[in-house]
Amino acid sequence: MFSTNAILLHCAYGCLLGAALVQRTPLRRLLIALSAGFFAFRAVASPMDIITLVWAAVIIVTCIVLVARPFARDAAVVFTPEETELRAAIFDALPASEARHLIAQGWWVNGAAGETLTRQGKPIESLVFLASGSAQVLVNDRQVGTCDSGDLIGEATALTGTDATATVILAEPSRLWCIKSTILRDYIGANPDIGSALERSFRIALRAKLVASNQAIARSRNGN
Repeated sequence: MFSTNAILLHCAYGCLLGAALVQRTPLRRLLIALSAGFFAFRAVASPMDIITLVWAAVIIVTCIVLVARPFARDAAVVFTPEETELRAAIFDALPASEARHLIAQGWWVNGAAGETLTRQGKPIESLVFLASGSAQVLVNDRQVGTCDSGDLIGEATALTGTDATATVILAEPSRLWCIKSTILRDYIGANPDIGSALERSFRIALRAKLVASNQAIARSRNGN
């Protein structure tokens, strides 16, 4: 039978091994923290010996540094007001440092009225965040909705590479953040955790658009 101390050590080593194997950052941090906890219990358990105590202290400090380092890095990140708005709309689930790095993959641009952002039946070249201004949404050359400040444009197909389901044209001068669809897909392929978070954000954005569209249709019918 294993002693309590042996079980604590096995659990600690198992957590460290798991942290080395898993890909999801939150789970990795949790396993490192658990490993530090098991080592801490083993270090103070009876009987104690100086060698075990020293090694446990070294491992605990190392685990604390590994867990705390991302939080310290995130605390040093600074966003501009428009970047803060962008992060809240799309990247809220990402740590600050990861959101900063992803935002840097795109660019900010001023769009003119009449500029086409997506064209129905054509691949979406860029995912667009409408920071200010508005746009018309057309299907078969008929306006079916609008996009306003804070909306995403192209999120339905940017990750899949399929053709746009609607044409989107700016209705007035607008401020936009854009990222090439190919760059976004490659970035997500190299960072699976970010991909999962973005997909959730895109689903929420699509759901909000559907609700707004249904409400607009209902108001139109009631008006008639």
